[in-house]
Amino acid sequence: MVPTLRSNSRKLKGQFFTREAVAEFMLDAVRPQASWRVIDPACGNGVFLKGALQRGCAEVWGVDSDPNLLEDAERNCGRDTRLHLLHADGLTCEDADPALAHGSFDLVVGNPPYSAGLGRITDRQLMARFQLAKGALATGAGVPAEVLFLEQFVRLAKRDGLIAVVVPDGILANTRHTCPRAYITACTRLIAVVALPRAAFKGTGTTARTAILLMQRLPERPCPGAEPCPRQAPPLMADLSQLGANGMPALEDGLVAVARALRGEEPSPPPGCVIFRAGDGYAEGFSAPEAIKRLDPWYWRPEHGTWLNTLSGGDGKGYRLLRLSELITRISYGPVVTGPPPERYDGCDAVLRIGQAQLAHCGVNFATATPIAPGSKWDSGRARAHKGDILMARSGEGGIGAGKMAIVGSSPMGVDLVVDSFVDVITVGRVEPASILAFLKGRYGQGQIRRLMNGVGTPNLSFREIGELQVPELPDRLQTECGLACEMASSRLAMALASPPGRYRDRQMALATQAMEYAIRRVERYIESCAADGPPKRT
Repeated sequence: MVPTLRSNSRKLKGQFFTREAVAEFMLDAVRPQASWRVIDPACGNGVFLKGALQRGCAEVWGVDSDPNLLEDAERNCGRDTRLHLLHADGLTCEDADPALAHGSFDLVVGNPPYSAGLGRITDRQLMARFQLAKGALATGAGVPAEVLFLEQFVRLAKRDGLIAVVVPDGILANTRHTCPRAYITACTRLIAVVALPRAAFKGTGTTARTAILLMQRLPERPCPGAEPCPRQAPPLMADLSQLGANGMPALEDGLVAVARALRGEEPSPPPGCVIFRAGDGYAEGFSAPEAIKRLDPWYWRPEHGTWLNTLSGGDGKGYRLLRLSELITRISYGPVVTGPPPERYDGCDAVLRIGQAQLAHCGVNFATATPIAPGSKWDSGRARAHKGDILMARSGEGGIGAGKMAIVGSSPMGVDLVVDSFVDVITVGRVEPASILAFLKGRYGQGQIRRLMNGVGTPNLSFREIGELQVPELPDRLQTECGLACEMASSRLAMALASPPGRYRDRQMALATQAMEYAIRRVERYIESCAADGPPKRT
């Protein structure tokens, strides 16, 4: 029996139907042949089926658990003896008809449901059929629908068959999805990864980040967990995420350019469209282990290689690169509390609650922080912040994406501080915290943060990703300079905020900014001099 989804709403079913231009590109990219057997295991309204029929494919199968959508697909495709529509669960369609056996299709193509609407799959009998659900079975957790559909797409393809699938960006970028990426690199040859703009499916109910994966099935290999495919070559990558908005060219223009690149022609990409081979611009090039870490085009964009090569170039010549996790002694965030914000508390034992709005470029803006009652549900010992702690915005384009972070200076009258749920509090040891802050606020820290940011909806950094940031262990003298500069910035900021608007206040703000910028530029110049010629004589 086909499982019934929770709602007739497309969004609640996780169904975000594919724009015709995207479907046409995916089919053109794989160049279907007249002899091919094609399947879409989550066919929806049949946009891929119609395209496969128009290209003369010999046998075209569409599977969906929603009978109403199958009727839509039949209307869209017209009556055709080559078309076979099946009312079944796409994750187990091989049980419904022997013609749908694993390893029997030349092309598996589609845009399967996402867990954003469908929810996590918790049926243990269903999960037991999939390699990629083994970890969730062991822990008792569910597994996102898109993960199982990804494995099903690969399994339905025959040896050397092709797979063209739309996936949420999290499959390619989130740390919790390393197993699907290991599966991809072990069982397929990557052909191309194309990041789509948020607006690609806006008219159909979602603005989630998505991407197109083009792959070729390899001979059976034990996966996931197997060694990456030895035949893995750098795939073509395209970042079209900026197209179709803010006056940029249309998505269709970018897809045309990517299609030309796949044919080996000069792509001539429009503004906002970046096309490259994974590993271009990186001293170490592309590797399958690195692809398991991240497979999204943003992570592999060549311009990231420029600053990464410079940072690595100075390692051992004037500083030692460390992972931030080697220095972190504590990392936490504030309590997650739903409902209205806390009421202001004016008792003498009040605790100042610090959010992203209080993270100024030059320090923490205590003047706008909300005093709350100690021990309330918005207060937590693990989220208390102390002098020398680094506070970093956890998420959001206007938060972590804008580089919002600060170091805690002396709080007014020694008042205790606590961060809210949108701020990470980080305590570091062995080094002057201000030197880490100055590095993270500069181009080499911000470059890494921007590169590692991910999220289908709101961009964010996990604790693990924060720990992976590479930071230089700078000479003691330079660390001391950073500490003095940040202390100066913090004190000038406090003086400015305590003053009425006017020239004096503006002057103090300018001095605070100048002190912080001095520390940032000092660290940047030191890194660049070490990478070029070794450390300067005086630091």
